[in-house]
Amino acid sequence: TEGRIYRKVYVGNMRHTMAAFIGVIEGLTYIYESQQDPRIRPWLEKAFDEAHQAIKATYDFDMSEDKYWVDYMQEKLNQDIKDPIERVIANPELKLGPSERFIGPAKLCLKKNILPMYIAKGTAYGLKYLQKKDQRSIDELLAEVCGLNKENDFVLYQLIKKQTELI
Repeated sequence: TEGRIYRKVYVGNMRHTMAAFIGVIEGLTYIYESQQDPRIRPWLEKAFDEAHQAIKATYDFDMSEDKYWVDYMQEKLNQDIKDPIERVIANPELKLGPSERFIGPAKLCLKKNILPMYIAKGTAYGLKYLQKKDQRSIDELLAEVCGLNKENDFVLYQLIKKQTELI
C-alpha cells in the first residue's frame, strides 16, 4: 500500500541515510558505527519517531503489523552490517530533494503538528556534506536542493538552518 511505501522511505530510509550523513561528517566508515555511537543513536531514534508518528497519523496501519515493522527496524540498529557510508550517501542531492527522505517527512510532521527537530538535524548534516563538495551556501542549498522557500517554509527552513549552525 501507499502507506507502507512512505513508511519505508520517510522513516526507514531516512534514518539509514541520516546515519550516513552524520557518519561521513564524523569521519566514520560504516553505517553501524554511526548507528551504535552513543551520541548519534538517540538522534536517529528520535528522527525515526518523528517521521513514524507523522506516517501513522496519515495512514491506517494494522497495529500488530506496524509494531512488527518497528521491532524489525529497531533490530537493524543493533546489527554490525558493514554497509559503507560512501554507498549510502550516493546521490545526496536526490536524497535531500523536496519530497524525498528528509524534506518529505519533515513537511508531513509539520502538517500533523509534530516538530521535526531531529529530521532537521539529519537534513543539516546532509547539507553540510553537500557544502563541502560544492561550496554553495546553506541558503542556496535549502532553496536549490531541498526546494524550501524562506517565507513559505519558514519553520522548516529555520529549523534546518539552525541545526547546520550547531555542526
